[in-house]
Amino acid sequence: VNNPVLSILPSANIGYNVTEKSMLRLAYFQSVNRPEFRELAPFAYYDFNFNNVLYGNDSLQIATIHNADFRWEFYPTPNEIISVGAFYKYFLNPIEMFFVPGSGSGGTRNFTFDNAAFAKSIGAEVEIRKSMQEVFTQKFLQDFSLLVNASYIISEVELGSKAIGQQNNRPMMGQSPYIVNTGIYYDNKESQLQVNALYNVIGKRIFAV
Repeated sequence: VNNPVLSILPSANIGYNVTEKSMLRLAYFQSVNRPEFRELAPFAYYDFNFNNVLYGNDSLQIATIHNADFRWEFYPTPNEIISVGAFYKYFLNPIEMFFVPGSGSGGTRNFTFDNAAFAKSIGAEVEIRKSMQEVFTQKFLQDFSLLVNASYIISEVELGSKAIGQQNNRPMMGQSPYIVNTGIYYDNKESQLQVNALYNVIGKRIFAV
């Protein structure tokens, strides 16, 4: 397959320092989501994890994404940050996995990949990174830091003429309505020891269309 595609991806970033420790950021950039090999390959293969058969689609188009981001950042110390932001994304030809009805045998189900017409998502994000150096006097406890990152996302996809027997508007496949990441980090430079404990949770999302 020889399928060269030229993708021109403009971007613009503006930063304004409100104070010495805080700033506003406004950004726009365009990105692409190119199909993976398994999504393009025109043959079927068996997925042992889900007892499914997946078919590639050699007619898949590259998804183009317009991204806008606005955030406020505050840096209490060089090792700390408090960030609050909002973002918007517009997807043209987003790639999704579709269930193929009326096919499959022996308990298997068949799936393939296709492009929806367009989709959009809007959300808010909060990130806090806190060092324990200013909280505790004990050296052991000062080597700890905390990180919390949380996002809330509303997404909607338009199927266009492909919405046969289903709703034309629904959340995007694979997009959770919320995501929370937390972590406790220990970093001792003298002993060159790092230990991390992480926790992640996501909201329910569509597995396949």
